[in-house]
Amino acid sequence: MSHFEQTVPEENLSRAVALFGVDVVGTCGNPETLGDGSPALKLATNRPKVLIRDALPGYTRDDIWGWLKEAHARWASVCDWQATRIHDLTEMGPNDYVQLVTVADLGSSGVLADQMLPYSGGQVLLNRINSRIRWKPTDGPMQSGTVDPIRTETHETGHFMGHAHWPVGAPPELMEPTISQTVLGPQPTEARVSSGWFGEPVPVTPPVGNAESWLRRLTQDLLGRAPTQAELLEWLPLANDPMRLAVALVVSVERYGVLTDGWYEKYLRRKADPGGHANFVRALRVGTSHDHCVAVIVSSPEYRGRSLTQSLDLDPQTPTQPPPPTGGSSMREIVLQAIDFALAALEATSSNRVWLLFIRFLKSRREWLADLLIEGFGASLTAPQTQTLIGKVSAADVEALVGEMKAT
Repeated sequence: MSHFEQTVPEENLSRAVALFGVDVVGTCGNPETLGDGSPALKLATNRPKVLIRDALPGYTRDDIWGWLKEAHARWASVCDWQATRIHDLTEMGPNDYVQLVTVADLGSSGVLADQMLPYSGGQVLLNRINSRIRWKPTDGPMQSGTVDPIRTETHETGHFMGHAHWPVGAPPELMEPTISQTVLGPQPTEARVSSGWFGEPVPVTPPVGNAESWLRRLTQDLLGRAPTQAELLEWLPLANDPMRLAVALVVSVERYGVLTDGWYEKYLRRKADPGGHANFVRALRVGTSHDHCVAVIVSSPEYRGRSLTQSLDLDPQTPTQPPPPTGGSSMREIVLQAIDFALAALEATSSNRVWLLFIRFLKSRREWLADLLIEGFGASLTAPQTQTLIGKVSAADVEALVGEMKAT
């Protein structure tokens, strides 16, 4: 079994000062003084900050924050404890205590991670994650060759709070020096000690209505996933102020990432590359509008170089005869796709404010416009004929038409 490591060696304090500009003085860590795991010092606050300095291969800093958030939530379930993420040490207040999470090569001797214990005068406590480990989050048994980062960081967060290693014995404890296949969070004795230090856990205020259902739906609709237990624990107290929580999710980095991924899939028919993804998320964070981001994509050479057939996902090898029964519905869908493409191309190539407003008006009336086109020109055309005609129109044709309309 792999082992945890409880402290950062004394000689690495100078490295922390050199790398991060951190004022760290005093000794590193404290020994146990009692058999129940009580240390010489506990953290001086129960409202710490967490700064994720590095990423891991295959995992972003946001992924690591997800692990840390769940780790802190497991301690919050047994004592009054709440951690908040910051993105730079300049956000640190004079009375704040920070868990500084970094990535380091800690060798292959079995050390998964290490964490400075609280000490007098120290407000930034280094937590290092071993870059050599194959990390894979799980709530169940760990697969051979992989290690769960969440239970690892729950253990390290215990050190950050002030717990030293507990003696090995029965029953098993989270703060024993060896990682467990079954122990995921603080055990009863560890919970008793922690609540003695920081107070009893803060009960979640029952929100108005079925808030959990609303939170699950909100997270699924905005982020495309279900909320974690840690997020539910954090967000349920805010459910009585739904606008505040909704705004926080709508403008979150994760939400901007979901939007960016969706635009790439919709307009370029591929996954976003890391550089493009980061650029659009950064632009959205500083207030760039969604419309402007979409305009950048649909005016790009990559988008303009694709034919209308590709844009509409129309396979030239598709049999010309539609599946029975034929009717206006399949033709209508094709017409709507053509309208969407044409309006997007017009919007991307126009800078005239009045023209843009007119285009947006047409977009809001796309159903009516489709009816008009079908009634005026499509009554004598079958769906496959309509599809064939649309497939012959290229992006260059649309651009030429736009040029003519601008010149008019």
